[in-house]
Amino acid sequence: MAGAQISPGELDELVRENRTFGALSVEARHLVSEALEPVSVPGGAVLMREGDPANCLYLVAAGRLRVTTLDAEGNPYALAEVGRGDLVG
Repeated sequence: MAGAQISPGELDELVRENRTFGALSVEARHLVSEALEPVSVPGGAVLMREGDPANCLYLVAAGRLRVTTLDAEGNPYALAEVGRGDLVG
């Protein structure tokens, strides 16, 4: 997953619009924006799996991610879909 192309201004806007980060001071939001590392995820790719170490938090800049789990028979089913401005991880 190579780095995605997103400008610092776009990152600032994305952080400001987020429900969690939007309540922070301007200075704190700027620190969050500076800490972000853009990642591009191809359609259909798995970003993380249940049980993976919780060492990342993703802020969706564009597109949609489907959050899935397995039922008792081992079949995948969707729990949610997330999009621009949502956090996953």
